[in-house]
Amino acid sequence: MKKSIEFTEIRLQPERYFKEGQHISVRNRAVGNFPMHWHNYFEMEILSEGEAVHNLNGKEYKMEVGCGYILTPADYHIIIPQYR
Repeated sequence: MKKSIEFTEIRLQPERYFKEGQHISVRNRAVGNFPMHWHNYFEMEILSEGEAVHNLNGKEYKMEVGCGYILTPADYHIIIPQYR
């Protein structure tokens, strides 16, 4: 049975992730429990470890090391880590 993902109205703002005058932010971070959300900016991510399921605009994609994506401000998503 497929688990439904609850959509919350979280729209991430660039002020939280970019310094003043900065147009690009690069960081290495672990995927954690972050709710379904969307952004006021473009986002690009590449999976560097493990596996995950990416729910993008209501469709699921399996991700493994080397997989990546680019999102527009119109996309909503959640990354769900897959633990073995």
